[in-house]
Amino acid sequence: MRKLFCLLLVLGVCFFIGSGVAAGAVFGPDGFGYMADTEAAFSWEDTGGAIDTLVDGDDVNAGPFPIGFTFTFYGQDYTQFYVCSNGWV
Repeated sequence: MRKLFCLLLVLGVCFFIGSGVAAGAVFGPDGFGYMADTEAAFSWEDTGGAIDTLVDGDDVNAGPFPIGFTFTFYGQDYTQFYVCSNGWV
């Protein structure tokens, strides 16, 4: 029974991934003018001053940490961020 469950789980994940959004798809703009692009260009810039969040383990959250600038998102200004060991910022 366990093997069947694992097989169904793997097939479900593969189907979900396979039916995902087309590469290069663009969505929006929404009511605030934001758009989403699945292949947006970016480049990493090492500005020094890295912060060790000490996030280690499963479902671990840490913060707030200073961004170093003001970031406006949906009409709200942010100067700090939080991180999670599950991959979100």
